Amino acid sequence: MIRRLDRYVLKVFVASLAAGLLFAAGMLILTDQFQHFDDMLEAPRKLRERGHPEAAAQVFTNALRFYAYEIAIRFFQYCPFVTFFAAVFTAARLHRTNETIAILASGTSMQRAFLSVFVAAAAIAGGQLAFREWLLPTLARDQAVLRSILIEHDVNNTAKDLSVVDALSNHYTFDIYDRNARTGRGFSAYAPDAKVYKNITARELAFTGSPNASGARLTNGRYYSVTREGSRTGEPAAIAELPGEFVINAADCELAARAKEDAEYLSISELDMLARRTPNIAKYQISLHQAFTLAFANFLLPLLGLPCVLRADRRSTLEGALFAFVLCVFYFAATLFCFQLGRDGDWSTVFAAWLPTVVFGSLGIVLFESMRT
Repeated sequence: MIRRLDRYVLKVFVASLAAGLLFAAGMLILTDQFQHFDDMLEAPRKLRERGHPEAAAQVFTNALRFYAYEIAIRFFQYCPFVTFFAAVFTAARLHRTNETIAILASGTSMQRAFLSVFVAAAAIAGGQLAFREWLLPTLARDQAVLRSILIEHDVNNTAKDLSVVDALSNHYTFDIYDRNARTGRGFSAYAPDAKVYKNITARELAFTGSPNASGARLTNGRYYSVTREGSRTGEPAAIAELPGEFVINAADCELAARAKEDAEYLSISELDMLARRTPNIAKYQISLHQAFTLAFANFLLPLLGLPCVLRADRRSTLEGALFAFVLCVFYFAATLFCFQLGRDGDWSTVFAAWLPTVVFGSLGIVLFESMRT
């Protein structure tokens, strides 16, 4: 049963969370405008000069969409910090007004009094995971297109020097891949696990059918085999279509293009797919674990921050909040340091991804359980 105290604490927490979100959104827009204001002002003229009058007429609308996507994406990335801010502000407000004394006098422990904060934090973590899986990939893709138009003044949605791995671990490269037309120039492919390496080169590749269907037309396609020693087994044969053993499709290329831009914008299922297809690339495995540790941080950081404020018997509430902020900074610094060691191969990916969570989570449990009851 939800008690009146739970509703009151939750109300203060939600109000603090909303204030943190508004502050973060405002700072994000101001910072981005400071960096790209001139580029956006020049966008209509430069787009018209490059023969794109329709895009020039939609600059204002696209700018609104761009910042809407940007705010949603950045909140996803910094959600744990906003949750931490809301939890610490809630505790500071109740402690400063001596409401925590009244709570203790009523026979309610501090751990029980702030239970609603952790329930809300768990809900935020679940929402963050759902957002990443179902909304983030689409928003990140559209935001990248808008950034190209507004800041780089380029309406062509292309990826240069693109590398792709398909479901059979065949490797492909494109000099330039057009994500809108689903065509690529400077194409090459090889099957690395065959007894005789099968290689394909083509001036251009054009996918046919749906994005998830394999099959493509080749322009100036050449097919040849190479032994493990590196010598060709025969003369190259001209081919007009991609052979059936090469199962690449347009969806694979789109995923590779987005992974090249920033792997942090991929969904959990997409990261899992890339981690299985390319087990030698540690960044995908690290990013996969990071998706879960980042969501768990919504719960972990309040666990660290609340005791710092609520145990402020011999120091001011501000000092307690500052100490909590220092712990938060140390947590994120340790997380980034360990992630980098995991990406570089110095540590195993599982150990590097979860070590800060285990260490700081244990510290948070000790601090939280040692509060006055």
